[in-house]
Amino acid sequence: MSEDDEPTIGAAGYTLTQLSEYLEAGRVPYNADIESDPECERALEALERVTRASHDLIEAESAATPGPSGAWLQSMLRGIATDARAGREIPLTSVEPEFEFSQSEGVVREIVRRTGDAMDGVLIGRCVLDGDVTEPGAPVHLTVSVTVLGLRPLHPLADRVREAIAEALAVHTTLQVTGIDIVIADVRSAE
Repeated sequence: MSEDDEPTIGAAGYTLTQLSEYLEAGRVPYNADIESDPECERALEALERVTRASHDLIEAESAATPGPSGAWLQSMLRGIATDARAGREIPLTSVEPEFEFSQSEGVVREIVRRTGDAMDGVLIGRCVLDGDVTEPGAPVHLTVSVTVLGLRPLHPLADRVREAIAEALAVHTTLQVTGIDIVIADVRSAE
């Protein structure tokens, strides 16, 4: 995909390639349009996490195997671009009936991404929310793809990721989560 064909992120209208270049330049010169756009900010934070994980992975694998493939990295970047978008508005319950509050679907995906990425050896790829998130109390099911860094038992790891995500969503959203599928999309090993 050429930069001309890339979708833009947020109201600022920058592509993921442009945000990546801005990040590589150390966010200098300061771009207020990017820094004040929540979707761009989420994309930059996710790019920073993927960059750190990629560097760590390349370093760990360099002696034994080639680094991550371009396809893997492209898949991660597509997930970031998709997840950074605001998406649907999710109403939040309020004790004050005269006020209406909501959060975007992009914020929920960022909660999932931050929760998973904070875990040792886990990198969140894509997060899909299935269900009518715009209807308070409607059942919502999540499918989360994960790259595992290093060899470890996958079932217990998937259970820990699922539990951490469920806990974070219970604290930060009012979604009625009926299930979370963890899909191990890739395993990267230093052996």
